[in-house]
Amino acid sequence: MRRICLLLFSLSLLCLTAFAESPEPETFTLSFVGDLALGSDGLMADGPYSFAAIVGEDLGYPMKNVVRYFENDDLTLGNLECVLREGRFKTKPDGFCLMGSPAFAGILSQSSIEVVSLANNHIGDFGPEGIDETERALVAAGVTGVRQNRTQVVTTERGLKIGIFAVFFQTDNAAIDTAVAEMRAQGAQVLVALVHWGSENSYHTMADQDKLGQALIDKGFHIVAGSHPHLLQKISEYAGGVIYYSLGNFCFGGNHYPTDMDTAIVQQQVLRYPDGTVALGDRTLIPCCISSETPRNNFQPTPYDAGTEYYDRVLSKLDGTFKGNGTAPKYPW
Repeated sequence: MRRICLLLFSLSLLCLTAFAESPEPETFTLSFVGDLALGSDGLMADGPYSFAAIVGEDLGYPMKNVVRYFENDDLTLGNLECVLREGRFKTKPDGFCLMGSPAFAGILSQSSIEVVSLANNHIGDFGPEGIDETERALVAAGVTGVRQNRTQVVTTERGLKIGIFAVFFQTDNAAIDTAVAEMRAQGAQVLVALVHWGSENSYHTMADQDKLGQALIDKGFHIVAGSHPHLLQKISEYAGGVIYYSLGNFCFGGNHYPTDMDTAIVQQQVLRYPDGTVALGDRTLIPCCISSETPRNNFQPTPYDAGTEYYDRVLSKLDGTFKGNGTAPKYPW
């Protein structure tokens, strides 16, 4: 009996020692925001309420009310829905041509937004030269821009390697496999797809979004973050990953009076274990308005107060319970 007791005691001690020595995973926070249009359309560019007129040279103005979230995370990502270049504005008969000064890339760097997707339907508004000029402005500001069907691997200050793949509406399995292989070869531990997709001005997702989002996660992506609808859409967990179908507008200079000014910051915790494997942890949702005043959009995203109807409305859009129908924005002209 004594030997049995000693054996049980020894086993218990070993278990306790192993438990005590088991290190906790490191935790990292990635922040995601929606569309960043750091400029205006040619029809609004010369008005007193254009993005350039409101912001002027105060590059800290647009993110003044939200920068604290980005400064305290490990990486912030969004979708740059405009061209950054010098020169004349232009218009096009089928919609907006969005352009801002190259200096406005400093809005991103000053507010700790480190990565933006360039895979969208406005980055080409001024042709290939406009894309090149935009990329040069971002590089000068220390911001990573990811072109359509390209990959980038970014290492955070604390050593987490994040692979980013930018997609415009559709891609195929071969392209996804290639992207994953490229990023893994560079040591990427977390894989993020920034995807421009879906239907504009709709709160409802489409079947092709489901298909692509799930395919990306099945191929190894941890996070799929969507843009293009200009409205918030649901967040769905799938097979250990997560799909943010649309984070709507965030800092959007392309519309003075949008019918829906709701937006959100999503902060996703990532856990990195001692063996190098990673998993998604908790997620924090920060409901916001795209403007600090209403009804006019002043291009200064501002958090809603918790417990208000606005705050709760954002949460309902993100959990898929919102019942509203998407409507076209009221463009001022």
